Amino acid sequence: MKAGEKYTVEIPAGTVALTKNTDKQNDIITINYVGRENVPVKMQSAFPENNAEIARFDNTSNPVILTFDTNISVSDNAKASLVQLDGENEKTICSLSVLSNENQVALMPAASQYLYKGSQYKVVLEAGSLTDVSGSSKSANEQIVLNYTGTYERQISTSDATLFSDNFSTPDQSYKNFMRYEGDHNTPTAAMKKIGFDKDNTPWLFKAKDNNDSKNYFAASTEKNEKVATATCGDIEGGMYIKFSPAITEPGTHTVHIDDYVYFVGTGFNAAQNENPVEFKYTVVAAPEELQFTTDPENESTITSLGEIVIMSDKDIYGTTTPIQAYCDRQVFNGTLTMGDVNRREAYIEFTDAAGEPITAEGEYRIEIPAGVFGNKAWYDSDCLSGACNAATTLYYTVGKEATEITYTADPANGSKVDALGTVTIDYNTTSIMASSGQIVIYKDGKELKKVEAEVVYKDPNDFNEVSHKATVAVNATEKGVYTIEIPEGYFVDENGDNIPAVTLTYYVGVASGIQNINAAIANGTVYNLNGVKVNKATKGIFIVNGKKVAKK
Repeated sequence: MKAGEKYTVEIPAGTVALTKNTDKQNDIITINYVGRENVPVKMQSAFPENNAEIARFDNTSNPVILTFDTNISVSDNAKASLVQLDGENEKTICSLSVLSNENQVALMPAASQYLYKGSQYKVVLEAGSLTDVSGSSKSANEQIVLNYTGTYERQISTSDATLFSDNFSTPDQSYKNFMRYEGDHNTPTAAMKKIGFDKDNTPWLFKAKDNNDSKNYFAASTEKNEKVATATCGDIEGGMYIKFSPAITEPGTHTVHIDDYVYFVGTGFNAAQNENPVEFKYTVVAAPEELQFTTDPENESTITSLGEIVIMSDKDIYGTTTPIQAYCDRQVFNGTLTMGDVNRREAYIEFTDAAGEPITAEGEYRIEIPAGVFGNKAWYDSDCLSGACNAATTLYYTVGKEATEITYTADPANGSKVDALGTVTIDYNTTSIMASSGQIVIYKDGKELKKVEAEVVYKDPNDFNEVSHKATVAVNATEKGVYTIEIPEGYFVDENGDNIPAVTLTYYVGVASGIQNINAAIANGTVYNLNGVKVNKATKGIFIVNGKKVAKK
């Protein structure tokens, strides 16, 4: 469809009837469309808008609403998420459902999410999640990222009810009401003994640590015992966490040192502190590099069936069992990755249909290869931690017959010498053509003369079922000179909506034929090659003049 043009599909009354009651027939059905270019759908607005401050994000009153430039269809592999930002680190809070209604898309969590005051968040809608209603892969969206600042503050409820009181009128009993204490005659644990408790002394205050010197930390050091980072810690269920911020990325062996009396093991009054420093050793390796590879068939090619795709590299390839999937018209096909038996520098991804045969159903196929599916031997031997592995890759294939090369004939023939040039007719070897976008430009002696539109030729212009592969261009030239007609790529589209390649036609109106034409064209800076295309610099070679080949020496 031509961008911006309005189209109507009309189903006459009586076309459809119930199987068991043929008297029940449809009324006239009219469906209206507006044509658009086959380009990625574009977000026009978001609510809440980018960089807004919000407190809550839910699926009822506070989803994120995106408005696009056309009606939207949600892809099977649509993916969106809510992410919390912490400096350079990111934490995915939850996945988001993606729902569409005409030209709007709602992103919403399954359960309400609070965006806490002072924290930064972003909502990410991954590329390829949406298309226009045609489902064309060329209309798939690019990645959309919206940033938000949280404003939610936790509310602490208060109550006047008295949960516990004690006026210490009976001190001995009061101590027992509150806690175990020095003097309760219970045998202290080893940790308690170390900080001064014994069995029979009276209560007293004490310091858990005498100073805040540099021993009291969590830290990581290298093999040379150089402190490279300090850490924070916190409680988690069944243990604690140690967090280095920023993360340590320098390759090498690192020792994590925890000083004595930093953490407790156990709960309540039976908890015991670590009486000695604790150390752990970790080896940080360099992140994997990207493994370069090619495929056979080549990406974005037309093939008769989707069966085996060969992965080729200049390094030996080692693979994992990570799933590889192909998508086409809401169908999902699982691929199997195998390594070459003889040639380790090849791997094979095989796809089959339900019958176990290569996929021959025509369509546009998208193959998603996640990052880290295969790599070199160093990557494989390091448990996928270093070496080189593949980056996330998307391959596109068209399954169907090889596209026929589009050719044309022109009347008058391209390169003709004529006394005057009125209308030029161009006839393509396609089933049909339709004007799409752009303009035809006519040049005289290398200078732009005018812009014109072509007219598709129909035997009966009122017959909407008629198709045509022929069009005319009105030149109406009577003055002598070299006239060039440039029809840009995509000015016409074929019956599949695909762009027809550019065409350049050259005509000689009332000018001498032979080498004189070439010399004259060279003299005023205009030269045309065998294809009728204007070139910028005159060189020796063969040119077409008046339908004949002429050599310029």
